[in-house]
Amino acid sequence: YIITPYLMPDEEFEQTIIATAKRGVEVKIYTPSVSDFVAADMIVKSHYRALLEAGVKIFEFRKGFIHSKVFLSDDTKAIVGTVNLDNRSFLYNFEDAVYFYKASVIDDIKKEFDDNEENYIEITTDNISTVREAGGNILKSLEGLL
Repeated sequence: YIITPYLMPDEEFEQTIIATAKRGVEVKIYTPSVSDFVAADMIVKSHYRALLEAGVKIFEFRKGFIHSKVFLSDDTKAIVGTVNLDNRSFLYNFEDAVYFYKASVIDDIKKEFDDNEENYIEITTDNISTVREAGGNILKSLEGLL
C-alpha cells in the first residue's frame, strides 16, 4: 500500500510497480483528489492508466488534499516520512523517513488504511479525468523540475 500526494515515479519505479501487480501482488495507491499544484495533479493522473491496466488499485481521497507519505508492505514493513514518490524527493530534497519492521505500529498503519477506505473513491479506467491525464502526458517532460 502506498499513500502519496505526488505519484510521479520514474519509468523504472513505475515498471516495478506494474510488474509487482502483474505477479498477483495486491498493490493499492492512495492519492488526493485535489492537489496543491495543478501541474503536479495532471502528472499524477497521467500515471494512472498504465498502473490500472496492470491491476494496481488506485484510490483518491474524497475530501481534498492529503499530504501523507506512507508505504506498507506484506503487513510487516512500513515507511513513514517526508518522502514523496517523485524524482525531486529521490534526487534533490533531503527527505527523512522511518522504517518499521515487524513493529506493533504496523498494525495501526494497516488499520488506518482499512478503516478509511470510505473516504476514498476508487479510480478505474472508466472514471479517469481524461483532461488531467492528457495534460499530464504533456507535462511529463517537465516532471524532474516539479
